Amino acid sequence: MAARMRLSEDGLLAILDLPAGHAVTLPEIVRLLAAAGVRAGIRAETLPLATAPAASDRSLVLAAGRAPAAPRPSRLDPPIAHTDPPRDVRPGLVLGRLLLPSPGEPGQALDGSILPIPRGGPADDGVRIGHGLRVDAQGSVVATAHGTLEHRRDGTLEVVPAPGRRIVARIDFSGYRAYIDLRAGETLPPGAWREVLDRAGISYGILPASQQEVERASDQPRRIMVARGDAPVHGSSALIEHLLEPLRPPEPDLFDAFDLRLELRSRLVQAGTALLYMMPSNPGSPGTDVFGRSIDPPRIRQLDALRLLGPGTRIRDGDEQVIEAARDGLYQRPHGDQVSIATVQRFPGGILPAHGEVRSELTLIVDGGIGDGARVKSGGDIIVLGDIGDARVTAAGDLLVLGDILPGRNRVKAHRSLLARGISGREVRAGSVTVLRRLRSCTVSAADMVSAQDIIGGSIVAAAGVVCESLMDDGTGTTRIEVGRDLAAERLAEHIRAALPQLSRQVAELRQRCEEAARSLPTLPPSEQGRADAALKAGIDAYKRALGDHAAAREALHGHLLRLRRPRHSAAVAATDRAGAGVTIVIGKAAAVTNAPVMHPRFVLRDGRIVV
Repeated sequence: MAARMRLSEDGLLAILDLPAGHAVTLPEIVRLLAAAGVRAGIRAETLPLATAPAASDRSLVLAAGRAPAAPRPSRLDPPIAHTDPPRDVRPGLVLGRLLLPSPGEPGQALDGSILPIPRGGPADDGVRIGHGLRVDAQGSVVATAHGTLEHRRDGTLEVVPAPGRRIVARIDFSGYRAYIDLRAGETLPPGAWREVLDRAGISYGILPASQQEVERASDQPRRIMVARGDAPVHGSSALIEHLLEPLRPPEPDLFDAFDLRLELRSRLVQAGTALLYMMPSNPGSPGTDVFGRSIDPPRIRQLDALRLLGPGTRIRDGDEQVIEAARDGLYQRPHGDQVSIATVQRFPGGILPAHGEVRSELTLIVDGGIGDGARVKSGGDIIVLGDIGDARVTAAGDLLVLGDILPGRNRVKAHRSLLARGISGREVRAGSVTVLRRLRSCTVSAADMVSAQDIIGGSIVAAAGVVCESLMDDGTGTTRIEVGRDLAAERLAEHIRAALPQLSRQVAELRQRCEEAARSLPTLPPSEQGRADAALKAGIDAYKRALGDHAAAREALHGHLLRLRRPRHSAAVAATDRAGAGVTIVIGKAAAVTNAPVMHPRFVLRDGRIVV
């Protein structure tokens, strides 16, 4: 690489770039400067450096112009702003150094031309030295009198002499109170009270009685309130009081006291039953500070009653603060504070294979059990007041079982929570799994937690963790507990990934059909163009729908993959009593086997290893 001359972005520096081991002669420097148009600002001390080679790359400044200097007002160093509070000074106190004003200075470009002074004067007139101050030979500003130092808005810096001092009104941080501080024996002369208030800009809440107080002498220091504003009245946020709680599985410490039949009875409501009480918000009222400015109260939580209304609910006639049930059914709280009443379909004698396949979008309550061979699917919750035999049961909401889920080959599935007294020998898939007694030899997949009193054998995969009283092997040595993995999300991601090619082909085919129809439309006879145009519009609508389905599938796949990649550092396996030998614990990519019983263990992942 040869030597290269370049100019800086502002055009005020001529820089010679030299690679390692290269040098230039003075005639070459002259030629490079001339080629760049450089005629002024040449640095003679840099030229010899360019004629000698060096072991590394160099950038040498051979010439430098001078930027124009803008006009500058006089100022004090350190500065004193006119917004600073007044302070007492004494003769001989040095306040700072006065920097004199400058009219600016033109600059010089590298080609020798003059750069003009920037247009426009300084932003202010600078500091003016007023009464009680002087500038000494060294340029320092020195006080010459006792008094209060003030910096006025016109830039004048002066010492206001006092019979003692200048008395000012002080405002507290909130802006709602203003005071005058008086020393012992100090008073304000008649009429000066109003001047002090005007000088401070106080115009609201002035206390007339304070005038007599500041004009009266006292042998004690005093702080006299001269103005009092009105603080804003704080409002109150809207409050919601739920009169019922949704039917949910209990926490582990409440397993023994939980009665599903009793809990269900209190959630089956009739039309007109009050569900929720709304206390409306109070917006409060604004206040005014001593300067007369309106101050808004803090913002409060507003309440939109319509967002609380779910299916089967309404606002009570004559009492807009109450939301009640609009129909008979099961109380639910699907989203946040929203309440709803689910329509219930009941099966008084249980469900047997003779019923055929039971499919419903309603919440199902089975007053008995579900027999072997039955097939039940609900778009809502399924509540079984008995046992579930070897039946295939799927709930889009919760699956709550009073009795046991008995051994069998058919799978049971709940998209949200699954609750049972006991489960043995079954494949279970759910959002969360709660077993009040024993979970034995099951294949369980949960997107959240698995909680049970006793876990014996089987394979459990839970994304959030596993909690139980005792964790034992069933004698086969195949007991496996894995946490931090969401199998449901993995299956859904694979399903979407498998469907994407078909969606892509469908989009491409619909687009091709629309393009062919659009090309052939002008060639058709007028009698057929109307029908063909309608068909083209229908094809375009189908193409748009397919394109939207394809985009939604890609977005859903991206969301599931992000969820799967997000590490669950808090996932753990905990047994409040003990874990037996022969149990395999898997957390993330780490695995460990209990070789002997462990009392009160909690298995967690730390530094890539499973520790207790």
